This record gives sequence, structure tokens and C-alpha cells, in this order.
Amino acid sequence: MTIKKYINELKRRNVFKASIAYLVVAWIIAEVASIVLPAFDAPPYLLKTLLFILGIGFFILIIFSWTYDLTEDGLKKTKSIKSENPINKQTSNRLSKVIIIGLSLVIVLLLINQFITKKDNDLPKKDHLVETVVSAKKIAVLPFLNTKSDESTDYLGFALADQIIGGLVYVNAINIRPSSYIRKYEKTTINTVIIGKELDVEYLLLGNYLMEGDVIRLNIELVNTGTISIVFRESLQLSFQSAFELQDIVSKKIIDKLKLHFAPKEQNRIQRNIPSNTLAYEYYLRSLSFHATTEGSNLAIEMLKKSIELDSTFAPSFTELGLRTHYLANFGLKGAEEQKKAESYYLKALSLNDELLSAYYGLSTIYTETGRTIKSVETIKKILDINPNDSKAHKSLGYIYRYAGLIEESIEEMKNAEYLDNTITTTIGIAYIATGEYEEAFKSFEKSTKKDQSTLEISFQGTIKYRQRKM
Repeated sequence: MTIKKYINELKRRNVFKASIAYLVVAWIIAEVASIVLPAFDAPPYLLKTLLFILGIGFFILIIFSWTYDLTEDGLKKTKSIKSENPINKQTSNRLSKVIIIGLSLVIVLLLINQFITKKDNDLPKKDHLVETVVSAKKIAVLPFLNTKSDESTDYLGFALADQIIGGLVYVNAINIRPSSYIRKYEKTTINTVIIGKELDVEYLLLGNYLMEGDVIRLNIELVNTGTISIVFRESLQLSFQSAFELQDIVSKKIIDKLKLHFAPKEQNRIQRNIPSNTLAYEYYLRSLSFHATTEGSNLAIEMLKKSIELDSTFAPSFTELGLRTHYLANFGLKGAEEQKKAESYYLKALSLNDELLSAYYGLSTIYTETGRTIKSVETIKKILDINPNDSKAHKSLGYIYRYAGLIEESIEEMKNAEYLDNTITTTIGIAYIATGEYEEAFKSFEKSTKKDQSTLEISFQGTIKYRQRKM
């Protein structure tokens, strides 16, 4: 059969029209699903599954159109119809109507989408952020105190707090302080007023625990740092094998007591990191307790490798391994080779859980350090897609924008970070110098030096005064 005859045969069998009709209808289904599914907090994989099914359906349709035809006598194999007879005109007309109606719907959906997009773009960026953050409660989880201090179980104090933080970070109605903020409060006397101001939070979750055999007894309380009142006090008891459930249990209690919104997709994110081996989870928790030093990181890496040997599907172990390896690459004098390993660990973690924020953080840092600016920005934006209230992500994005020469964008993101966390130290002052806004720059450095007394920032203040001819 020549190409011309083959094309004519495709036309005769309505393969072209059937394909166009299918693609139009499939596009409409996919477009509607992309709007409807998120509205019901459907998991992301549902849309991906639908698109996959529609793709497979297209090839099935082509085969079906070539093989069968809808005639006046019903469905028949095309080869049984005499080739000199024209194909059923009724089928052709119906397909033409489907295409016309479908294209009309496509135009309507495109116009609606264009209107919504324009409306969103017309909103001031800051106003959008305020709308997102206004209801977000600022919370810190402090390391828990071991009621019966024991070297074999003391590691749980920080590790359990870290796990609860790891769950709350996915709740958009909560602005949670990262683990790095709270480590300094290990085994210290708790003053809720002072710590509340130091961390710029409205609530503190604190408590104590006791490990008896395979059972963890945890007493927690959520304290309002403004009124110094206890929002709730709870005693929990669970087996060590179920310790990972603390993330979900505590998150739900806080959300319930503070009457916050908790979307199903946020709950699904918390529950995605479930270890399949108890000992592997214990090794992981022990790795968290080691401080970020060369010695501490080497010990943590030993624990993490044992954890991964026992359970190679637990994504957080790979993230922590990436973090520790990256630390050694920068401060342990092991160089670029270790940095490549760290990157591979982060990527492995994301292959197991593509919503693991800690892995995205690690990757964005490596991308920035190695000059892959676009990749770094894309990675941080994935964090903000999951939790737009993440002050650390806004700060990082502001730093990268400044590094790339996008000064106005840098200032905006650093403002966002400071709005979300008044204690955070940004480099917004350097960006202000670049735009010639010396008064704003000086105020920024003045605020920073009151907190940290950085000699570098004091020197920037001197530079500003010199440029303003005030020295």
C-alpha cells in the first residue's frame, strides 16, 4: 500500500477525526480535573494517573478506529466492509460535531483560565503573602527532658522534638521553627517568656519523657507565651516501634486545640515517612542527636549507614546522610567528591518521597554553592509550593536572587522571610546598598547587630555612612 493510499484509508476509517475528537475531549477532562481535584485536596498522584490513562487510551482508540466501524447494522470489523463503499457518514458527522463542541469548550476554558491568571497576577505580592500568613500560628517545639537521665535514652529528647517539627512543617496554618533553632535549649531551664521572645513564637510545645523497656511515656504541654497559660496538657504512651506516629498524633492535637485548618493533603505528607524496620528507625533517631561537628557528623554517618542497611526505603535517613556528608565536604576537608555524594543522597531521598522538604533544602544549598542558580531557585520554589509560610525558604530565595543580580526580587523575598520570622537574619541590607537605599540598609544592619553583633555588618554600617558622606 502506497503512502497516499494509506492516508486515504486512514481518512476512510475516520482514524484522523476520531484521534482529534479524543485529544480535544481528553484535554477538557485533564483541564477540569486539574481544577477540581486540588479543590477536594486530592493527592497529586490522582491527576498523574488520570493523564497516564488518557495517554494509553489514545493508542487504544487508534487501533479501535482502524479495526472497527460503526455502521447502520452495528459495530463491524472494517475489513468486512467493501472498500469501494464509503465509510459510514453518520459516524463521520458525529465525530465532526464532537470536535466542534469540544473546541468550543476548549476556548471557553482557556478564557476562564486567562481571566483567573490575570486576576491572580493583579494581586500585590505582599498582600498575597499576608493573606496566606495571617492565620499561621508561630510555634516552637523544645527538646524534651528525660525524666530519668540515661545515656542510652537521652538522645530521644532532641530526636523526638525533631520528628514532631518534621510533621508540623507540612501544616500551612503553622509557622514552625526549625530544629536548628531549638537545639541550644537541650537540658536547660525553660523560661517560656524569654524563649518565646528569642524565637518570636506565640506557642511553645515542651515536656518530658520516660523510656521503660519498649514503651515511651511522653508528657507534653502547649504553652501560650503571651498569656503564660497552658493551652493543653497531654500524656501519651506508645511503643518504641510506633514512635514515628508522634508526628501525626501531636500535629492533630495542636491543630485541634488551636482550631486550625488541616487539609488532607497536609496529613498525607506527614504520614509518607514510615519506617519498615524498628532498629533502622532507632539508628536514624540516634544520628539526629549528634551535633554538627566533624566528629559528630562522622558518628551520625555510621548510624545512618546502619539504618539504610536495614531499611533502604526510609527517605529521611538518606536526607540526614546527605546533610552530614555535605557538612564534611564543607568543614571536614573532604572536598567536592563528598559534595557529589551528598547530592546523590538528597536525590535518592526525593526518589522515595518527592515532598520531603529537608531534602529540597539540602539540594538547593548544593545547587547554590556550585553555581546552578536556576536549579536552586526551582528547588526552593518547590518548598514554597508545599509550605508558603517557610521563612527559611524565603530567605534562601532572597539570597539566591541577590547572588543572581535580581535585587528587587531579593529584597521582596527577604522582607517575606522577616515578616514570617522576626528573629531571622537576612542579607537585605546588602541588597538595599545595591539599590542606593542607604537609610533602609543602615536600619537593617542596626537591627542585625543588636541580635548578633557581627563585625562584618558593623563594617557595612561604616560603608553606608561613608557613602552618605556622614563620616
